[in-house]
Amino acid sequence: VSGVADFPFTRQYRGTLPYLYFIQQQIRWGMWWPLGLLAFAGLIWALIRAFLGRLGPGEWILLSWVVLYFGVTGLFLAKFMRYMVPVVPLFVIFGAGLVASLITANQQVSKHLPHHRCGSASQQIGESECQQTSPSTHHASRITHYVSRITFYVAYAVAFLAVVGAIFWSLAFVNGVYGTEHTWVTGSRWAYQNIPDGSCIAVEHWEEGFPRAWAEPGMNPGAHNYRQPQLPMYEEDTRQKFETIRNTLRDCDYLVLASNRLWRTIPGLPQRYPMSTHYYQALFDGELGFEEVYSLTTPPRLGPLVLDDQAADESFTVYDHPRPIIFEKTRQLSDAEWEALLGDQWQGAVPGYVGPPTLLTRLRGQGQRAPDPFSNFQSPDSSARKSLLLDRSVDELPVVDDYHWNSLAVRSALVAVVVWWLAVQIIGWLVLPLTFRLFSRLADRGYLLSKGLGWLLVGYGVWVASSLRILPNALSTAILVLVLLGIVSALLLLRDRWHRRRQGDAGAAGDAGAGTKVSYSLLPTPYSLKLILIGEAVFALVYLFFVGLRVLNPDLWQPWNGGEKMLEIGFLNAIVKSAHMPPYDPYFAGGYINYYYYGLFLVGVLVKLTGIQPTIAFNLAVPTLAALTAGAVFSLGYN
Repeated sequence: VSGVADFPFTRQYRGTLPYLYFIQQQIRWGMWWPLGLLAFAGLIWALIRAFLGRLGPGEWILLSWVVLYFGVTGLFLAKFMRYMVPVVPLFVIFGAGLVASLITANQQVSKHLPHHRCGSASQQIGESECQQTSPSTHHASRITHYVSRITFYVAYAVAFLAVVGAIFWSLAFVNGVYGTEHTWVTGSRWAYQNIPDGSCIAVEHWEEGFPRAWAEPGMNPGAHNYRQPQLPMYEEDTRQKFETIRNTLRDCDYLVLASNRLWRTIPGLPQRYPMSTHYYQALFDGELGFEEVYSLTTPPRLGPLVLDDQAADESFTVYDHPRPIIFEKTRQLSDAEWEALLGDQWQGAVPGYVGPPTLLTRLRGQGQRAPDPFSNFQSPDSSARKSLLLDRSVDELPVVDDYHWNSLAVRSALVAVVVWWLAVQIIGWLVLPLTFRLFSRLADRGYLLSKGLGWLLVGYGVWVASSLRILPNALSTAILVLVLLGIVSALLLLRDRWHRRRQGDAGAAGDAGAGTKVSYSLLPTPYSLKLILIGEAVFALVYLFFVGLRVLNPDLWQPWNGGEKMLEIGFLNAIVKSAHMPPYDPYFAGGYINYYYYGLFLVGVLVKLTGIQPTIAFNLAVPTLAALTAGAVFSLGYN
């Protein structure tokens, strides 16, 4: 992300401006113009109020996360739009705050303006008082009144446009993009129907492959005997690359650009790719003997409105609605024509050129050539660099084998589902006194939030102890942390009981006291009890629904349909077997996990507490996270 390493999929961001590229992409494509402009205007409004010292505590919390996250992320060379997901909701909240402040300001101005005019029939003041108010003061008051009213209506209009615009943009995406068959599938159908069997189809490297294969008769390149040589367009411009392009296109009947991934990125670095830049220009101009015969886009659309978003960030279109283009050869170019078009173009290329240095690479003192991504590991002073290796070999590490004690849950899937759910419930009940105190203002007093809070507290306690090597990452440590939480909860209960007794004594003495009474009762009222039961139903139903999904496809080892589950189950196994943190890396012999693993560590804590083996626990952890998310959304949404 910093630009230190030169990867093909980040070259599209060379030369883009820090912060501004993120903001521009979000306003134009992510949130769309109405909501995007309001959201970032709200961010500027919040920053100004912070500078003037007028933010409340809650606003400071939101702004601190925006500054800490976006302040660093905005400097990245790699500016994938998904990097903005953690802060976009806060930008929207700031936009809503700006609207609310304009409305509040209008109400305050209206409250302090005089509601009469001298000489009017509705005048309710004496003549002497009227004479004390000068005409200029009345004129200024009228102007202020009109400005405040205009501001009031503008605020509501802006809010209306932002909401309507966001709804329109969402519906247009659902309808135009996700309500339509993927362009690669549709384009592949066309290719299988129109490109003769045995044809040679040139494709570009670093693409997903086209035409695509899927489980329908005849829907794979092998069934049609297609030959698909690759064009190495990301490689440096050389004479050899020129000859590879020329010879490949001579032998092939068709050429496919599966998306704009390469042909839009490479011309952005003409110093590095002068020949490749001319190649794409000649291809689209029809000078290479190939003519476009097929192209397809599925842009956002709603009714008659169609919004072409192919100019958006590559990652915004290339995965779910890319534009495939198929070219058919119409004539064969001679050697002289090839030389005239692209010959000697490569001689001016600057290998490894990555454009002006980014701020981060400038701080590292690196120039305009692609730096060696492994240079940090080549320092002659071994004591000056951090090692990724363990301080001893893996076979010398203490082995923790305390996580499959529950043979009944291992043999029965039904028992495992119930035991896992019960463990989450018990941990949540254990921290209820703390949860009720933290969320005392909520109608359900944060009951559903206790499950996630308890899990986090238990996991963090075990992690700290094992990271500092005070205690091992073991079942006994997890139980000890549970006992400590139980003690804290018991002390809170005793303290609440003391407060209730004190309030009762004060009431018996006839001293009602001043101010608002504080309720220390942990018992739910009938109303909150109903909310708790509904929340538990939401949690249980979502949990069981996702358990059903995992039952339909419990496989953790499928190489491509399983995603990264093989990586994750390997990490989970290593975590539960490691006595101290960080755990050993199952994919890097002799090293420790140099990757984010804390979420899997939390799962490992439940593995130890329930005694359910990791391969089963993994398929229970996914439903648990879904249920916790649904419960938290229900609690926050209701309250």
